[in-house]
Amino acid sequence: LALVGLFLLSQLSHRVFDNRVATIAPLLLASHPLYQLFAVKWWPETLSIALTILVLLAALRFLDTSEQKWLVLTCGLIMLATTNHMWEASIAAPVVTLFIYSREYYAAAITSVVTAISIGSVWSVTGLQPSGGGSNLVKFGLHSNPFVLADPDWWSFVNDSGLTFQNDGVT
Repeated sequence: LALVGLFLLSQLSHRVFDNRVATIAPLLLASHPLYQLFAVKWWPETLSIALTILVLLAALRFLDTSEQKWLVLTCGLIMLATTNHMWEASIAAPVVTLFIYSREYYAAAITSVVTAISIGSVWSVTGLQPSGGGSNLVKFGLHSNPFVLADPDWWSFVNDSGLTFQNDGVT
């Protein structure tokens, strides 16, 4: 899955910039310690990267073609990404901005509504989780605590899970 994210980043970089950026961007991502940390096993974070880039690629394709199937795919990927990690709903902000800038107001409105519904749905399901720290989704979720990455307990959780910064050859 980590390789898929790198490939998609290369595609997006080529689409928006050029071959040079399409080569350098995935190399920079692959060399980042947190990416290496999460890339060695099947983690939602590597899926997050792939889904976020797919949202952008689908939105750009919609802007190129004005075909509704690309808008549907964009919204569907936002919903899927939000169920993976709620913070991924933030990808809707630049997508909606692109739609407004391109005068695709209907697409901007639909994307905003779908994102709001996705956030509400995930928030509702999260509320069903056990209280008292029994759920990692509640305890370590950015929507519950936006400062979770500054909390030493989060890093202890990562360290206790057996993750290392060294790639063991599994991607």
